[in-house]
Amino acid sequence: MRLKLALPLILMLAACASSPPVTPTTPGLCSDLSVIKYHAPKDFDPESTDYWDDTPDNFLDTPETVKRILVHNARYRALCGS
Repeated sequence: MRLKLALPLILMLAACASSPPVTPTTPGLCSDLSVIKYHAPKDFDPESTDYWDDTPDNFLDTPETVKRILVHNARYRALCGS
């Protein structure tokens, strides 16, 4: 009976005595990805659904793609710190 109680106690003490887990880093992911650049009007509102006129610079950047790019860039900066 004492062995059954002692074993979990020893395991808990050993777990508490060890250092906290290290947050994993993702250098490979950060080196493979980067911030995405986009072309949108300077007064672009991410909540707006209005489209702007196409130009040679932004013929693919719709409000939906710009919203997704903003999410990607925010996640990249949070993960990679730049």
